[in-house]
Amino acid sequence: MKFNQLFLRVTAGLVFCFAIFAQADYPKPNPPTPFTRFSNIKEVTFLWAGDPLSLDYHYQVGTTPGGHDILNDDTFNYIDATLVTIKGEHGQTFYARIRYRGLLGYSPWSEPSKPASIDLTPPSLPGIPVDPGEFSASPEVLFTWTPSYDPESGIRKYDFLVRFIQGIIITEDLGTTTDTSILVVGTHGTTIKVKVKATNNSYSLLNGYLSSEWTPFSDGITIDLTAPSAPGTPTDRGDYAGSSDLTFHWSSATEDVSGISCYHITISDQSTNEIIHQNNSIQGFIYTAPGVGLHNHSYAAKVRAQNGTGTWGNFSGASDGITVDLTPPSAPGTPTDAGEYTSSSDIIFDWTAATDSTSGIFDYHLQVGTAPGDSNVFNQWIGNVCTDTIPGIAGNSYYARVRAKNGAGSIGDWSGVSDGIALGILLSLPHMHAYPGDTIDVPLQVQFTNKQFDATEICFTDYSIGLQFLEIDTVGTLVGAAKWGYEVNETNDGLKTAFAGAQDISGEGVFCRLRFMVVGDICTRVPITIESALFNTGEDPVITTDGSVYINPIPFYGDVDENGLVQAHDAAFILKYLVGLYDTLTCQQFANADVTLDSTVSALDATVILQYVVGLIDSLPYVPAGDQLLATASIAMHDQAMKAGQTVELPLYLTNVDNILSFEGTVVYDPDALKLAAVIWPGQLADYITCENNSSGEIRFAGAGSQAKIKDGLFATLRFTVNDGYDQHETVVSLKNLRWNENIVQKDAAQATVALVTSTDAHQSQLPTDFVLGQNYPNPFNPSTTIEYGLPQAALVTLSIYDVNGRRIVTLVDEKQEKGWHQVQWNAINSSGQRVSSGVYLVKFKAGDFVDSKKIILMK
Repeated sequence: MKFNQLFLRVTAGLVFCFAIFAQADYPKPNPPTPFTRFSNIKEVTFLWAGDPLSLDYHYQVGTTPGGHDILNDDTFNYIDATLVTIKGEHGQTFYARIRYRGLLGYSPWSEPSKPASIDLTPPSLPGIPVDPGEFSASPEVLFTWTPSYDPESGIRKYDFLVRFIQGIIITEDLGTTTDTSILVVGTHGTTIKVKVKATNNSYSLLNGYLSSEWTPFSDGITIDLTAPSAPGTPTDRGDYAGSSDLTFHWSSATEDVSGISCYHITISDQSTNEIIHQNNSIQGFIYTAPGVGLHNHSYAAKVRAQNGTGTWGNFSGASDGITVDLTPPSAPGTPTDAGEYTSSSDIIFDWTAATDSTSGIFDYHLQVGTAPGDSNVFNQWIGNVCTDTIPGIAGNSYYARVRAKNGAGSIGDWSGVSDGIALGILLSLPHMHAYPGDTIDVPLQVQFTNKQFDATEICFTDYSIGLQFLEIDTVGTLVGAAKWGYEVNETNDGLKTAFAGAQDISGEGVFCRLRFMVVGDICTRVPITIESALFNTGEDPVITTDGSVYINPIPFYGDVDENGLVQAHDAAFILKYLVGLYDTLTCQQFANADVTLDSTVSALDATVILQYVVGLIDSLPYVPAGDQLLATASIAMHDQAMKAGQTVELPLYLTNVDNILSFEGTVVYDPDALKLAAVIWPGQLADYITCENNSSGEIRFAGAGSQAKIKDGLFATLRFTVNDGYDQHETVVSLKNLRWNENIVQKDAAQATVALVTSTDAHQSQLPTDFVLGQNYPNPFNPSTTIEYGLPQAALVTLSIYDVNGRRIVTLVDEKQEKGWHQVQWNAINSSGQRVSSGVYLVKFKAGDFVDSKKIILMK
């Protein structure tokens, strides 16, 4: 403690007694503390801690730290309490300081207090709480809100009320936070709503803290912890689609809480299982993927659903598949009808089916009209049938065309238009055969429409050049049955007839017969023309078909060359005709040559003539009984190999031979590749007359014998040479037609491929890239053949000859050889040095792990 002293020259005790205290040395007190930083009433209170040395306190209050504008500087406020309350208004801020007085004087002023403000208004309303959406896939939901605002005291806290709604049950929880968000935990199916209010920092014992009003509840979020069900398996528009656009539809998935928000589809190619298209934002239950399908590819789809929370469910099953068919079907065959005319009111049209290799044929569209291309009679899709019957009207002609629809719905082109069929009374005469001097009855056929008739007038012409009219015959005819009468008048203009009766005629049958005598020349055809025809009054049209009589020659069987004798030369004459050395046979020659009476001229006719010449049969014509002249045999040709300029022989082998008396056939080949040197007939055909004709790549041959002496084995050999300059790898020789005796002609009976072998010298400039065994050449061979093979690398080589029973005949190579082309010859000698018999053998070639074999033929 410091003192101001008056120094007197007195004793020490007197000094003490007369000392005057000017200022005590007290410590600075702590600054006052506001009762609350913010007050929500019109006063503020400052508090401070009491000091045991103080007699009273002196305080100053101002609106700035250390200021005393509220309490004057000269005004001393002495209180002995430790708090002071100051009146004020909203928005005012106060600071206070104190000092205390003790026995020895005053303490220093304290530091200014912290501010104390008056805030009489509550905070602003916070924002309504916001959730992540309508639904949540998590039980934890974060609610946020925009903060409240209080410019004076600021925000102290937020109170929140959480409402849980589960059906009709509602529960609520209260809570407090200083953040502007809360995390709420709910259960599946619960809807959660939240409201909040803000509290500021303005406080009083009377009012407590000031708070805003409650916000409205948030709009609510529902907890959905389950995924939606799988939708129904997608269905398509059938087995096939005619467009690259693929459409699928499905039944809805189910979701009892958040519902279905969208669907996700994947479309896969069924051959590769590769997804070729997908879309995960589909609304509704049908979807078209544009332009994704490829022709002849099949596609399947599966789909899954997303609920309101964004959770995907399981995929459905895959659809059963739809195949894209982008090509229309072919046009069907042009419709055919019963002919040019018909008397039936039912017009039947038939056609060959259209084709569609992908989706097949589903339906046909038939149009029928009375003019080509018209559809005025019928115009409908009739189903997957290739025939239909249309009702007709007499006097009309009917034309049809048809088109097809495939399984994908694509429609193809129209067929051609049918050639037309006319509906009316059909009146026709036949084409007949007769000999000079014969009396012949020519039937007049009639088919009536579905009416009845009692009279007719018919005129016949053109017959007089070879026929003499005798009379009308009605026995067993429609005229005779109805007992009609008739009149006939033959003039230069023709034969006019008139028929009538009391009994009506209908249906069909022989109307009457015209009786003639044959008076014309042989090998001529005499026409019989229906010049005009009228039934009743002529309302129904009459469709006529003219007839004729062919005057046959009187045959001298076997005398083909017409020299008055039957000789072996006549058989040769037939064979030359068959191979084309004679262009034609006259009518009389044809009649004389057909000694088997099958209406054809064949090599068997030559055989029968030979049999007659040598006395094996007694007379001509000869008609064998049953299968007496039926022949059987199988024929084969084998592939060959040869070089340009080299001669090659193609043998024709027979097996299962029985009763071959005659034969005829045609071999075709490419004359640019091959040149025919000869046709060689083996010894077993020595007793047969053979003939061949080669022209422009076609060999026609024929043969006949009086006895069946052909056996299994070699039938013929075709000897060719390969033309120089021919640069193709191979050419084909085909037996296009073959007939034994008078059997049915065999088509494409046999063929052989002739491979062109490149010489070894030409190979040297290009080493083989693979192991290869070439075809031997020549083949067939006699007495020796060359076998060529190639090695892309050095290898241990074994090359042996085997017979058809698998027995090894000889080993030609058994050593390690260098890469390149190699040749070995076989001269038909076995390992014992003996010559082997003719036949088929196998060359077996082994080089390292590579094994191959070729068939070779030895002929003698």
